[in-house]
Amino acid sequence: NHAFLMRLVPWKRHARYDVRKLMRYRKRLGDLNLFARLTVQPNLAKLGADGTLPIAVTAHEGPPHSFGGGVNYATDTGPGLKAFWEHRNLWGDAEHLRFDLQLATITQSLEAALTLPHVPETGQSLGFDLKGERDLTDAYHKSGATALAQIPTPLGGHWAGKGGLSLEAADIRQSGNSDFSLLAGVPLGVTFDSTGSLLNPEKGARLALQAEPAVATFGGYQAFLILSGAASIYRPLDSKLVAAARLHLGTILFTPESGVPADLRFYSGGGGSVRGYGYQRIGPRDAKDRPLGGRGQGET
Repeated sequence: NHAFLMRLVPWKRHARYDVRKLMRYRKRLGDLNLFARLTVQPNLAKLGADGTLPIAVTAHEGPPHSFGGGVNYATDTGPGLKAFWEHRNLWGDAEHLRFDLQLATITQSLEAALTLPHVPETGQSLGFDLKGERDLTDAYHKSGATALAQIPTPLGGHWAGKGGLSLEAADIRQSGNSDFSLLAGVPLGVTFDSTGSLLNPEKGARLALQAEPAVATFGGYQAFLILSGAASIYRPLDSKLVAAARLHLGTILFTPESGVPADLRFYSGGGGSVRGYGYQRIGPRDAKDRPLGGRGQGET
């Protein structure tokens, strides 16, 4: 959509030429993930007698659809399968629609996410997410659905933030007890990432801070605040070895442990947490050795 691409232009007609604004426009277009080839450069051949310099934009749109999937196996959680399908230009203004399916021993879910294009001045976008899931862990069994609306916001440099509103309805069973929970939350977050690589960081640092005030009808009306933070740092030792360190902290305030739905409590153990221990096997347990989760967590 030509009108949409024009709204992303960061300069006004007859403004003084600034190569930084060309780079900003190039980044805005590239971040849409729509174009297989893209160039933004001044057209010196059409320089006007009054000094007006046209800007030539060449954009070749790539395929709007993609799909993929994969399988995995972990000794503590068993086999799993993931698949996705996405449309990156749903109505012509870079609206992004994606479906994700996960089938695994301990969790099955179907998720639909719609992202509307960003506001040029702030880089913000608007996202909607709807997810149905079923969890069958040693700690709890859960069947429910979650709706989320959020606004991601670049904060400059390596910083980004997001805020939103979430609603969840779920049936949760733990230690022989079953409760139906309605939950409303306001998830807020700030992230920092200077690694330059999402999948294979070799240097830099990452930081993620999250806060979510929430109210729930779990064993009666409950109000609480979930706080968590994760930090990691990467330093190359030589051309092949990278040293990495990680810290994760979390706490739940203003309610006893029994007032927090089992799926929102903290659990430790397993891949991505503390290796060498089974999935969710670190922490308090009930009389039948089933994990109960807790209101605090610390991992290194």
